[in-house]
Amino acid sequence: MATGRKPARKKGFSWKRIALLLGVGLVFFLLFAATAVYVFLSSLSGENGDTIAGEIPAPEPGERIHVLILGVDAEYPEDSNAYIPPRSDTIFLATLDPVTFEANVVFIPRDTWAVIPGRPEPEKIGHAFAHGGAKLAIDTVSLLLDIPVHYYILVDFAGFAGIIDTIGGVPMYIDRDMYYEDPTQDLVIDIPAGDHNMDGETALHYVRYRGQHGSDIERIDRQKAFLRVVLEELLQVETVLRLPDLARQVSEHVDTNMSPSRMVSFVNSATSLSPDDVPMTMVPGDARYHERISYWFPRIDETKTMVDTLIRGLIREENGEITVEVLNGGGIPGVAVQVADRLRAYGYDVVHVGNAPDMRDEKYEYTRVVDRSGDDSVAGQLMVRAVRSFLSDASEVELYNGQRQADVEDDDDPAMISVYVGADYVFEP
Repeated sequence: MATGRKPARKKGFSWKRIALLLGVGLVFFLLFAATAVYVFLSSLSGENGDTIAGEIPAPEPGERIHVLILGVDAEYPEDSNAYIPPRSDTIFLATLDPVTFEANVVFIPRDTWAVIPGRPEPEKIGHAFAHGGAKLAIDTVSLLLDIPVHYYILVDFAGFAGIIDTIGGVPMYIDRDMYYEDPTQDLVIDIPAGDHNMDGETALHYVRYRGQHGSDIERIDRQKAFLRVVLEELLQVETVLRLPDLARQVSEHVDTNMSPSRMVSFVNSATSLSPDDVPMTMVPGDARYHERISYWFPRIDETKTMVDTLIRGLIREENGEITVEVLNGGGIPGVAVQVADRLRAYGYDVVHVGNAPDMRDEKYEYTRVVDRSGDDSVAGQLMVRAVRSFLSDASEVELYNGQRQADVEDDDDPAMISVYVGADYVFEP
């Protein structure tokens, strides 16, 4: 007997429906990831970061960004009335170049002999944090390397272990047994040789272990290898799903003066890099004793070369391909010759030194760079960075793209870059 109902149609396989579901799923995943990232980054900005943020200069447009990372040991009481203030057990500087999209990491041994502002004599650089917190540590590193430090990230031991546990551990191979005891800290390090997927506590012991001879340099070598593996783990898709847990676990143990938007920008630039593409080095120096205390004494000339190359991004071999004319635009006798000599020390090919052609009518208040190299201003921005290193912090360097504006000795081969030295340059007799 007919019921009047039409038989149900069997739904066929639809790629459009599958594509729609996948698209919706992707949108929700990206929304979740974006929310998780924002919550995570927002949780990292602590009260201390907000307090000193205005005391640390932000990077200029195009300037290389310098971030000081401090791993801090815990405060622990010696008796009921006293405690040892925390010191920076691990110190390294991460830099990111917004012009060349290059990054590198420079480790600073905690025993480095350094001038700490306000202290009567040089001390180990790891003491700076104990004397004045993140701000004094930043000032000390800035003085040591002669660069501005724009941001810091402070992680204590509990936060470090929590991060490692939350990302699911870190795979590492250890080539020999590691054993160390320190009764004063109730610390026992006991890691057998072999393959490990290190949990937070084991990883903390691994990066703190200084070897049989107490070598901070040997420890830094391990920290560099460990950091590369951690970077690889953090770039895994699975880590995004763990961001809410990371936020909850480390918000009480991580402090920074970076805003969430700045961190997002920093991370976006860094994600295009492979950990293998990030050079990691250490402040060059020698281990010596002073008054029966072991220090790491930096080699001044080698440290300056390392800073110029890896931190300022001024590579002499590449600079030699850039022709430059240096013109006195401020009316101060001798400044063009002095700047030319300094640029030659950076490897630049200075082809002409003289006065700016319009000096009779106008003096330049600020130094300016005119780039006509035709390579999207990368050469010009790097020149601005080089010239800025000669000037005071209050000086500005203006960058222009343009045609040749001054005569050089060979009209058929004009300089790629002109540097007009302004009245802001301080001549050093």
